[in-house]
Amino acid sequence: MSSPEKPAEVNVIDERFTVTYPKLNVAFYTAIVTYQAGDPVPRTVFIPLDDVAPGKGEQLSREILQRKGDLYKKYLETRTKRIREDIEKAAAFRHETVRL
Repeated sequence: MSSPEKPAEVNVIDERFTVTYPKLNVAFYTAIVTYQAGDPVPRTVFIPLDDVAPGKGEQLSREILQRKGDLYKKYLETRTKRIREDIEKAAAFRHETVRL
């Protein structure tokens, strides 16, 4: 059985941000990226912005919305890496059949 080919491109369908407060007055920013990679079912990855630029979540979220800046470029690299890892994980997953 051959492994499925990895797509050269994916379509980012949606990209949003959420801010949570795990500690009082400490904001934690997360990007929520939904993409489609040839498969009919879209997939979603969550990217904590502290993974991209520790302590700079608010600034990074602004740069992402403006689509410019050094942190934005770093974010794009991280987003690509996370989507690639998610595609590989999905390709390796073996579905289970449940008899009802």
